[in-house]
Amino acid sequence: MNQSVHIFRKDARHLWPEILVSLALLGALLWVTPHNHGTPDPDVPWLYPLLGGFLKFLIPVTWLVLISRLVHDEPLVGDRQYWITRPYTWYGLLGAKLLFLVAFVYLPLFLVQAILLHHAGLHPLLAGGPFLKNFGYLTAIFILPMLALAAVTSTFIRFALSVLAAIVYLIAAITVAAFVAPSKLAVPYMGYVEGTLLVAVPLAALLLQYAYRRTALARALLIATPAVAFLLILATPAATLIGHEYATALPLHGTFDPNPGYQVTEPGEPAIARGKVLLQLPVVIGGLPMRSALQSQHVIVTLDGVAGAAGPAVHYNSGWSETVSSLNPGPRPSRLLLTLPADVYNRVKDTPVTLHVTLGVEQLEAGTPYTITATAAPFPIPASGACRVDAETGSLDCAFPFSNSKPIGITGAAVTGTCSNPSPSTPASSGLAASIPTPEFDPVSSQQARFGVLTDGSANLCPGAKLDFAVARTTAKGSVTIDIPAITLSSYAMRITAPPRPQVQ
Repeated sequence: MNQSVHIFRKDARHLWPEILVSLALLGALLWVTPHNHGTPDPDVPWLYPLLGGFLKFLIPVTWLVLISRLVHDEPLVGDRQYWITRPYTWYGLLGAKLLFLVAFVYLPLFLVQAILLHHAGLHPLLAGGPFLKNFGYLTAIFILPMLALAAVTSTFIRFALSVLAAIVYLIAAITVAAFVAPSKLAVPYMGYVEGTLLVAVPLAALLLQYAYRRTALARALLIATPAVAFLLILATPAATLIGHEYATALPLHGTFDPNPGYQVTEPGEPAIARGKVLLQLPVVIGGLPMRSALQSQHVIVTLDGVAGAAGPAVHYNSGWSETVSSLNPGPRPSRLLLTLPADVYNRVKDTPVTLHVTLGVEQLEAGTPYTITATAAPFPIPASGACRVDAETGSLDCAFPFSNSKPIGITGAAVTGTCSNPSPSTPASSGLAASIPTPEFDPVSSQQARFGVLTDGSANLCPGAKLDFAVARTTAKGSVTIDIPAITLSSYAMRITAPPRPQVQ
């Protein structure tokens, strides 16, 4: 321990210019970021958002230089370094480098983010889990790979070139994987396996280099990691894993709503993305309790039809593929989003076909509601968030530490007039969607909830309104089937310029 402290003090003396620049940039982030939270303020100079984005780029670059200089102060490549003649232990040396990162990277970032959360009306002490998750992402995606690359290079120039090569290598591997096996990129369970691989291998290379200085082997491990991850994606039995995830048939039934009002009858070219046509089908989910919803995540589409008036039979099976739709209880239909290859769609678009749809879904149910009085000042809500009423826009501006982990339903009373000239209050609803956590320097995740009257139309929220917040929880995962006979696909293909049509949930 004494050895680690002595090396730490030496590094702090040697690297004080880099430390000072890093701390100054974090201070600038603390000064700029609060101006970018919530609803854009016309009185805030346009420079603040631009400067905030620039700082989020500069801080990682500064850390990259700092990590390189830190590791290269006792370079591990070669056998003629002065420090190897000293009584250094590898774990004492590595411990000193980690202590340096804690003192001058993690701790300053933690303090800046805690102050930003407090300024946004959030309680930093309630964000322990999000803090750990964010630091885990930063470590796995940035700091650990940079430490490993610095450990297998001897100079900053070689380190910088290695970083550029690694970025190009990763982009190429991800791009090829997205084109070769797009259906396998969101397979259940595989994210944990690939994440473990991408953390374990750089960590192993770092430990191997510090303990034994086996540079060639450590470099080979780092070079092989993306290739192994790519091969792992190709070898993944996607259909088996997805089928296992949704093996249970839920006691629900889906029906297609043939109401012509939901069809697209105006002419226009269908929207095509990556060679696929997007369909929007109105469906009603029977048996789904009120205050519940289905989130579709994967789907199998089976199509049977005839090409043209008397052409050959067409059969298409998509296999498990991704889809994102939110399906609510009836009686009004919800939008089910499906995709079909453009060549299949063009062959049968104007003739009736039969669709058999198997949805892999997650059933969400609203938990116990919490009644809270909305105010213009930030007030706490479930999921460690905080909201405030913007009386000018009639919306609810909410903030969460780093990300909102669960969907939240909101119901209450709103007005169809303005807060200065309100009409009688009427029941209204809105919601806050869950967001995917990503490594962030700005710890405040902002969301805006606009309210709609339960019958139809929009409404404004005013200070003093009573709101019920209900956090959704997952109650089941499984499959739901929908049979759609005699549907004409061209009537439901989304257009490049979508014509007006009746609103569905």
